Amino acid sequence: MKMLMITATLAVAMPAGVDAAGWQRIFDGKTLKGWTPKVTGARAGVNWGNSFKVRNGAIRVDYAGWKRFDKRFGHLAYKRPVGPFRLRFQYRFFGKTLPGTEAWQGSNSGAMLLAQSPWSMSRNQEFPVSLEMQLLGADRADKQPTGNLCTPGTNVVIGGKLETQHCLLSSSPLMANGRWINVEAEMTREGRVTHWINGKTVFQFSDPQYDPTDKDAKPLIRAAGGKLRIRKGYIYLQSEGHPVEFRNIELMELKWLQPRRAPRVAASELAGDFHDRPADRDVERRAHHAAGRPGRIPRPAGGSANPGRDGHPARLPSHRHGDLLPERERCRRSGAGV
Repeated sequence: MKMLMITATLAVAMPAGVDAAGWQRIFDGKTLKGWTPKVTGARAGVNWGNSFKVRNGAIRVDYAGWKRFDKRFGHLAYKRPVGPFRLRFQYRFFGKTLPGTEAWQGSNSGAMLLAQSPWSMSRNQEFPVSLEMQLLGADRADKQPTGNLCTPGTNVVIGGKLETQHCLLSSSPLMANGRWINVEAEMTREGRVTHWINGKTVFQFSDPQYDPTDKDAKPLIRAAGGKLRIRKGYIYLQSEGHPVEFRNIELMELKWLQPRRAPRVAASELAGDFHDRPADRDVERRAHHAAGRPGRIPRPAGGSANPGRDGHPARLPSHRHGDLLPERERCRRSGAGV
């Protein structure tokens, strides 16, 4: 009997701690286990000035006991590089900006994505080479949205054009200090990156890559054999001079949802008067769903399933993609810090 193999998009066996939807909590709400601090002027692993701590189920940056900030930028790295991925968490600003900061540091923090490892940073390096999803609050001199993009040591492509400006503003509204803001970011296998704020798409770009002119990126480019494209990297949470908290930090690694082959189905079961035999209808239904085609099963004489765009399996639920933001919706600024 002739057999056919049907390719399916099915979830592989999930690692421990990963829920059925593919999400894993990467912060336990009690300790900094699995996270590595890197503070400017200190070696990786030293939580200088107790920059990062845990309070009430959140990672907290409050500068208790600090007199001045003085460029002691801090970054807290998740234990391993990831990509492609989705990341979601909540943040909120509180308190006042520490003395010894510049105006742009007010109500300013970020999530550094696709970043170099903390151990590859130089002792006095201020920011990891990365793609920063910049997080801002409304209580600052320069009123700007949140969910922006800043690019220490990197470039991206927007609208088919290489974008080398350091910071680009999103379409998000201003977000008040003191309230929890929902954040989500994704990088697909194709290298497309999306930022969401409170469930709405606010920024998109593609092709993250090292900046060959940046002094911190040059060693990474050499280590990559001259390749510029960034396929994976570390996730950091930032300490930039204003008290901030992060909670409910979850990660989905898209490698857990790789395509794989479905069980064999006899060719005879897909031919003839198959659709008119109730007993065989269940076989077709299983094959149809195994192939990643949700919705009604097509009849031979017409109609079609809903396999998704260009015949590929439909996207995951809540895979919220929009077009790249129109040029008029993207405000640019220069000379700002990350």
